[in-house]
Amino acid sequence: MHRSNRIIYPLSFIFVIGLLIALVIPLATQRTQAAASPSVTGFTGVQASQSLAGRVNIQAQVTGQSITQVVFKLSGPKSNIQTEKTAPYTFFGDVNGVPNGWDTSSYPNGSYTLKATVSDTAGLSSSKSILFKIANASAPQPNAAAPTSADVAPARSGSTPSAPASVFAAMKP
Repeated sequence: MHRSNRIIYPLSFIFVIGLLIALVIPLATQRTQAAASPSVTGFTGVQASQSLAGRVNIQAQVTGQSITQVVFKLSGPKSNIQTEKTAPYTFFGDVNGVPNGWDTSSYPNGSYTLKATVSDTAGLSSSKSILFKIANASAPQPNAAAPTSADVAPARSGSTPSAPASVFAAMKP
């Protein structure tokens, strides 16, 4: 073996190792940083395309480290924005882990989108949205009831039937 080969082979080996280190370490670091980003993985209390009515409890399922907040943004016939800073991350908040609940009857029926955005102390964030409908039963409409026999005085022979003024008022067009 020549003397120059004794120097070239080890230098080549060192060069290849250095090149691998220069390429692999940044890629490994990027993957680690991506894995550490916060994420909204889903929702509980609502499913896509579901119709909701009454009081519901919706939570954002969140993963990640050092979460600072989850912002809920409701879009639809009536909008709303809620911010939660502690787990569980519940739309309309909670008291000691017990959800306050969202009374959907105070919102018009229709299609809605709820978007949850999670943020961490590093300033990283991600979002997830879900589409659903509010379909509360409509309130019964008042209607004029037909007068009962108790509302109308019995007719006397040769007289005109009479009724309380409230019955006549209800009959006006």
